[in-house]
Amino acid sequence: MAVLVVVGAHTPWIAQRVPRFAFPTVAAAGAALIVWSVVNSLVQFVRRRSVEGRLRFLPVVVNVVALVFLVLLPLTHLVRAVTPSGDGAPRIHAGFGDWLGSEGFPRLSPHRGLDVAGRMGADVVAAADGRGTVARDNRDLCGLIVVIDHDPYGLRTVYCHSAEVAVRVGDSVKRGQRIESVGTSGQRAWPGFEH
Repeated sequence: MAVLVVVGAHTPWIAQRVPRFAFPTVAAAGAALIVWSVVNSLVQFVRRRSVEGRLRFLPVVVNVVALVFLVLLPLTHLVRAVTPSGDGAPRIHAGFGDWLGSEGFPRLSPHRGLDVAGRMGADVVAAADGRGTVARDNRDLCGLIVVIDHDPYGLRTVYCHSAEVAVRVGDSVKRGQRIESVGTSGQRAWPGFEH
C-alpha cells in the first residue's frame, strides 16, 4: 500500500487523475494497517518467547522501521503543516535536497526546491527582477507554474502549485511584484508554493 501511495504521488499521470482525497485516505488506511502489524508482531514476539523460548526480532524490527518511516514521519509533517509557526515566519515543509516530501513521505529522488506553506490565495512575489518566460498550467505535479529568468545573471526561479498566475510570458517583473497566488494546483496536499 505504501508503494502505491509513493508511486502514485510521484507519477504525474496518476497524480492528476486521482481525486485529491484518495492519497490521504489510502495513507491513513495504510498507517492503521502498519500500527496493527506492529502490535501484532509484538504480541507474537511475547507469545513465542513464553511458549517456545525463542526470540524472533526480525518481524518486530521490520514493523517498527515501517512505523517510523511510513507513519511517524508523515504524521510529524502533518502536525507541522496544520499548526502555525510561533513567530509568524513562513513554514518550510521540504527543503532543497530533502529525501522527505512536503507530505512527509519518502521521495524517490532528492527534492529540487523549497516548499513553503501559505494561506490560500495569499500573494507570491518575485524574488528578484527578471522576465517571465513560462506562465501556464504545466499539467503535472507542479500544476500552475511561473518561471522568471534573471538576466544577465543566468539565474532562473520557478514557482509551482499556484491558484492563479498574475504574469504573462514576456512580462518584465520587479522584485516584490505579485506574480501568483498560493494554491494547491498540481499534486499538493495543502496550500503553499514551491520555489
